[in-house]
Amino acid sequence: MSFSDTLLPMALFALATSATPGQVNVISAMTGASFGPIRTIPYVMGATTSFVSILLLLGLGLGVVLEWIGRFSPAFIVVGSAYMLWLAFRIATDCGKGHSETKYQRCPDFKAGLITQVVNPKAWIVSLSAISVYVAPHVEYNSRLAVFAAIFAVVCTASLFGWAVIGFRVARLSGDVSTFNKIMAGVLTFSVFMILIEEFYKSNIRI
Repeated sequence: MSFSDTLLPMALFALATSATPGQVNVISAMTGASFGPIRTIPYVMGATTSFVSILLLLGLGLGVVLEWIGRFSPAFIVVGSAYMLWLAFRIATDCGKGHSETKYQRCPDFKAGLITQVVNPKAWIVSLSAISVYVAPHVEYNSRLAVFAAIFAVVCTASLFGWAVIGFRVARLSGDVSTFNKIMAGVLTFSVFMILIEEFYKSNIRI
């Protein structure tokens, strides 16, 4: 299969993995609900920058990075889960009074977006899968990696911003930002605990 023939599959893979519900997308929806899509842009750009960096990091130093992740995987997941839960709690409790009343409250920023992707297991798994399937088996390794990173940059930005818009619209239509964010916080909490249960189940099997 030629390089040009794989561009569409790359784009579809990026869309499928970026647009589907996940911890970072849920936080984007909650932020959009409380602060509006425009004020969510720094968070979106931070999360996108972080994800693309992970993709490139794995692509350029696959073996070393995977060894490091495997060594510290349990601690990595626990710390990441704690941060996700803290961020969700902060948005759901402090920023759920409606857009007009939260205008001057602190909105998750570029730094928060960076951190949420770094501690998001899905970001590492998706990046590894993308490289293994669409990049590693081919001769044009570096060019494919660069193109895939560019595709993900566009798709990830659009997906996260789309979730922010969805969160904003749903909260406004329902007229209850607080309830929407509490529901999203519950969804996020459930998904985080599922990740923790899976990780410690695997750890017990290894022991």
